[in-house]
Amino acid sequence: MRIRRMSSTTLGFQSGPISVRACSSPRHASPIRRIGFRIVAPTIATRTFLGYPVAMDMARTTSPSASGRIVAPLMLAVLGIFGMSALWTIVGLIFDQQCAWMAAMTAADIALMLRLARMPPGWSRAVVCVLATVATIVVANWCIAAAQMGGAIGFGLVDSIQRLGSDHAQTLIGLANRISDLGWYAIALLFALWLGR
Repeated sequence: MRIRRMSSTTLGFQSGPISVRACSSPRHASPIRRIGFRIVAPTIATRTFLGYPVAMDMARTTSPSASGRIVAPLMLAVLGIFGMSALWTIVGLIFDQQCAWMAAMTAADIALMLRLARMPPGWSRAVVCVLATVATIVVANWCIAAAQMGGAIGFGLVDSIQRLGSDHAQTLIGLANRISDLGWYAIALLFALWLGR
């Protein structure tokens, strides 16, 4: 009576480790039967190990989780909001105006970052792009108003942003933005909606 000895091992490939079970078998068996690779989990493809085909483990080759596909684009969107807000504030202080045309550049930058993050196309990406553009418009206008108001009385940018109240900021932003600036904001939102999809 032949006694078959069973042992488990794990083989590593670029797509992840593969769980297999090796067993001894009769000599007259085929090379694959001789090695006796038995896949523990359901298989979806095959790879080669030492010249013999080995099936891959479906459990080890699953796609990234849904949370990972959402977190990365959102993090890049937040990074784009703060980055473009800082750039917009610097440009606004240099030219001493709102520079509303920066909103269109913001929409293009946010859309590009979402594409680089491989966020699936569709309305969800378009909505994220529009919301990030709106947030950048608000933050940049707030920073420009705070810097112009605080600089006149000797405050730094950080102190001015912290001391500026919402009512005062709304008044300053309303006075600083002209009809042409509001037109640029509307164009930027439509641009974000189009590029986001």
